[in-house]
Amino acid sequence: MRQIMEIMDSHIYAVASKSIAVERLIVASHGGQTNEDKVKAAVAPVKTALEAIESLTDTRICSVTN
Repeated sequence: MRQIMEIMDSHIYAVASKSIAVERLIVASHGGQTNEDKVKAAVAPVKTALEAIESLTDTRICSVTN
């Protein structure tokens, strides 16, 4: 469980909240233009981190496709 929390803290939360969520939710809700390049760049490391969690839990959680 500690490994999963470390992966979440170090590799998912910061990238997902700062890149994906801000661009898709905050910027868009304030009438701004979503930076799709920033979102696309954030998907790969989040997908890798989710795959690492899957390998620790034997549970399929990553359904992100390119």
